Amino acid sequence: MPLLNAGAGRGTDAAIGPPARRAGFWGGRPGAPPGAAWRGPWRVPWGGLDAALLALALWLALATPVVIVGGPDDDLLYLRLARAILDGRWLGDFSQTTLARGPGFPLFLAACRLLRLPLNPACEAVYLAGCLLLSRHAGRLLRSRAAATWCLAPLALDPVPFSAGMAMVMREKLYLGLTMLALALLARLLPDPVPAPGRDQVPAPVPAPVPGPLPAALFGLVLGAFWLTREEGVWLLPAVLFVWAARLLACWRGHGRWGREAAMLALAVAGGLLVIAPVAALNARAYGVFRTNDFQSGPYPAALGALERVEHARWRRYVPVPREVRARVYAVSAAARELAPVLEGPLGGDWTALGCGASPIAPCDDLQGTWFMFALRDAVAAAGHYRSAPEADAFYRRLAGEIDAACADGRLACLPPRRGVLPPLRLADAAALARGFWRASVATAGLGGSAAEALPGGPPVAVPPDIAEEARAVLEGPVAPSASLAAAPARSLRGWLFRRGGAVTLSVACGAGAGASASELETREDPALARDLGRADGRALRFALVSRGAGAACRLVVARDGATLAETPLDGARPGVLLDRDDLTIFIDAAATRAPDAARAAADNLPRLAARALALAMRPFTLAAAPLALLGLAALALGRPPPGARAAAPLGLLLLLALLARLGVVALGQATTVAALEPRFIAPGAPVALALIGVVFAATAIWARDLAARVTGR
Repeated sequence: MPLLNAGAGRGTDAAIGPPARRAGFWGGRPGAPPGAAWRGPWRVPWGGLDAALLALALWLALATPVVIVGGPDDDLLYLRLARAILDGRWLGDFSQTTLARGPGFPLFLAACRLLRLPLNPACEAVYLAGCLLLSRHAGRLLRSRAAATWCLAPLALDPVPFSAGMAMVMREKLYLGLTMLALALLARLLPDPVPAPGRDQVPAPVPAPVPGPLPAALFGLVLGAFWLTREEGVWLLPAVLFVWAARLLACWRGHGRWGREAAMLALAVAGGLLVIAPVAALNARAYGVFRTNDFQSGPYPAALGALERVEHARWRRYVPVPREVRARVYAVSAAARELAPVLEGPLGGDWTALGCGASPIAPCDDLQGTWFMFALRDAVAAAGHYRSAPEADAFYRRLAGEIDAACADGRLACLPPRRGVLPPLRLADAAALARGFWRASVATAGLGGSAAEALPGGPPVAVPPDIAEEARAVLEGPVAPSASLAAAPARSLRGWLFRRGGAVTLSVACGAGAGASASELETREDPALARDLGRADGRALRFALVSRGAGAACRLVVARDGATLAETPLDGARPGVLLDRDDLTIFIDAAATRAPDAARAAADNLPRLAARALALAMRPFTLAAAPLALLGLAALALGRPPPGARAAAPLGLLLLLALLARLGVVALGQATTVAALEPRFIAPGAPVALALIGVVFAATAIWARDLAARVTGR
């Protein structure tokens, strides 16, 4: 292995190896300084190509619909947390969902709203920033501007962010970008290889300038945001240890200073704490507990660990605390008995049905891993212990203590003490881990099967009014774009209402037969109308509705205090009086059906077709390139490539470590918690695999060029 120099810098190129023998596509002019190698003799517009790749990715992100599902522990939770932040109430009123997720994504949603940025392009911009930083660093290592663009191309063309599996308001959108930013900054901290004099034909290695503290500080800040976005950030730890081990090894070999390395490490830690500590402090101020979320710290993981350590009479995969275990726990724990009416009642049945719908197992008649975690929190709330965070903590401590005491005195047969959200691993899980790793590897190489689900055309059902209101209050732009509905007829209604007393709400309700639909309802106060009506004792309001693709199953509903006052089918609405009472009058001025907009339909379908073509092209490319990249990396690490190509080996090893760690996390979840392999679990690993492919292929191309030059003697 080559030596490692702790001074990874831009000036390294002048010290590595002999100058290129021949100007060409991948290199610079013979004897030219490193900057000249970036410009290249052919004046290829690499910057223009980079800009085109970035513009294409941002255009597809802008065209990707934001689909609102309304999951109380998923998109609706993020929207409500972000709205509370925008209202100045931190994360809002305390409940069992407040600290169930890290606040990183709600904070990002709030920032997008304040900056008037649409969600998908904002997340894609973060992702592309990481891709650009990583690819430029790879180009500097390889001393080739073309290599930088080659590394950027597969990352920018990754179809995963544009797939249907990523269309919801979900934190994985941001997590993707934070992953690439963290890896790019780690790569910048990785020391450059230092050539051995006899091997690379230079009399002595010249240490490169040591990078400043900025990459370490930025890495700490990004890692803090990464940690706040998802609870599984530990999978980056092998890559972090690899970088700092390489730096310390370089110091031991005399290419760095121990004091500087300690300062760089302290700076990275301080950057992470600068992001995480204020969030924990705000939680302490608002809710009385100093932590970022319940799944990473606090007594909740201890309570889960206590429940999951109880031995099963008949072990079942994906069911961490089966019904027979719960029955035995109820017998020894007064705290657990408080939860029995909920866990064994309708609410427990609802969570069981949700798990069976998303991740079916046979037989599917009990609470599965992920869904048990949230069912437990709902049960504690129903028992009245989520009035405050300290009260919930005290209950979880009591629950864990009673179960652990029963394990200690033999009333329950248990595994060793533990804490954490994942069930304990068993010997029988070894085969499942291997299968999960293989499935995750194939799915990652296949980019999550995104070709079959690129760019959904519209929401499957109409968004409920209350959820649409939450989305409109947080998200910039339309809540549920309906590109696939552009070719459908549109029904429009215009009218007015006059009311006395309480407020009246107008909404569109669609039955099961409505199909895909999208409605826009605008209302505004009109004091002049009240004067024209000669009725100054109330308020007048005008409304305009456009509903596309709704069909006869959708209707306009007028309600007050939750009670329906009047409704009319959209297809059957006619000009005239809809409702006439002493306290409320509703009149429809005009009702019309608009013909389909063929031009708009064609324009809206263009990004969908582009995304599908991109997915169809990228998936077989990645499936074929991934094993070749592994072989190429082994050759770079163990063979005798030229110095420029060898410089990419540590970067390739860093990316490989991160990829293996990510696949291991997914495999662990597959073996113990969730049977289904969802695209959002695959998404963070896909760009890491693409980056590895780009770096290794560029390095091997430089190696091939060098071999060709040696053979031809040019």
